[in-house]
Amino acid sequence: NILDAKDPNLGSGYEESEVEMVLKLGLLCSHSDPNARPTMRQVLNYLNGNAMLPDLSPLDLGGNGMTLGIHHRVSELGMSNGGSSMVDSIL
Repeated sequence: NILDAKDPNLGSGYEESEVEMVLKLGLLCSHSDPNARPTMRQVLNYLNGNAMLPDLSPLDLGGNGMTLGIHHRVSELGMSNGGSSMVDSIL
């Protein structure tokens, strides 16, 4: 149960759905594959309730970002598909 990971100092004055969302979002943001992590725009949309978090399973957290539907970073930044990213130039 993901709620077992919440801070015990929260006591009982919290919304379970909000705690669950924040914990899942934290897992998603710390994914071992940087390309599977959400963009800051996506994070804000999740936090503001404008987007639903993808369903997370242990396979999703160990797989690639395509499973989570987070593979459109370049288009979100307004770059063309032919351009290179900063990450590509560093590597």
